[in-house]
Amino acid sequence: MNLPPVPQPAPLRAHLLGSVRLAVGDRLIPDHAWRRRSARALFLLLLTTPGHRLPRDRVLDLLWPESPPDSALNALRVALHALRRVLEPELRAGRESAYVDSRADAIALRCCARRSPSSAATCSRRKRTPIGR
Repeated sequence: MNLPPVPQPAPLRAHLLGSVRLAVGDRLIPDHAWRRRSARALFLLLLTTPGHRLPRDRVLDLLWPESPPDSALNALRVALHALRRVLEPELRAGRESAYVDSRADAIALRCCARRSPSSAATCSRRKRTPIGR
C-alpha cells in the first residue's frame, strides 16, 4: 500500500544583517504580523543560536529575566502560540507545528539553517546542517 508523500514545509528564510527580513517560503512576514514582540524575539533568538535549540530555562532567563518563574512560563506559552500562528497561520489547534518544537525541556526550530552568500539563514527539514556551513 503506497501512502501519499508527506509534504515538506516551506523553508524558513531569515536575512539577519541590516534590516531583519523573515519569510516562510515565498511569503514575507511583515513587521505588523508580529502581534507579540516576544514571539519575534524568541524566533530571532532560536535562529541565532547554534543548533537552533535552547533549554526552556535559558529562554526564560534571556527573554524574561525579571519576571517571576510562573509569569515567565506563561509569557513563554503566549510567545510560542503567537510564533506558531505567524509561521503557520492555518495551523489548527492541537496540531503539531512543522517549525517549532516546545516539547520536553527545550525550545527548538525543527529545521536546519545555513548561511547563504547573501547572509541569509535558510531552514528546511530536508537537510540538517548547522548554521555557518
